[in-house]
Amino acid sequence: MGWYAKLRQTLKPVAGDMVYFPHTVTATEVKAGHVVVPAVAGRKFHPVFAAMGATGSVTTSTAIRLVETTTAGIVLGHLAADLADGAWCGPTGGTPTVTKLNTDLTRGEGVKIVDVAANSLTVTTAISVFVAGYYV
Repeated sequence: MGWYAKLRQTLKPVAGDMVYFPHTVTATEVKAGHVVVPAVAGRKFHPVFAAMGATGSVTTSTAIRLVETTTAGIVLGHLAADLADGAWCGPTGGTPTVTKLNTDLTRGEGVKIVDVAANSLTVTTAISVFVAGYYV
């Protein structure tokens, strides 16, 4: 095993340890499906909290979602109208869609942020994302 593989093995989160993933993503990164929680082979991620906040109001798009990286199960989604400049949107308030929060994700899945309306997102600066959970 090479040094990089050993390092990656050492840095794997221990099952059950709470991990936090704060990210600030641009509109371009959202359109590209930026990964905010990395997948860990053979493990399930269990998100216990997620929130998004915009710097500049989100316009044009219908909804922004945090979804599983390949199967697209919804961890947290909000209508664009919820993401007003400076407002943080979590699992309550506004019009959230929450189907995978406090549930084990599919084994080997991470979480990415996506624009539901076919890459039409416009935002003045960025969207901040915060996800907390643990691997099992």
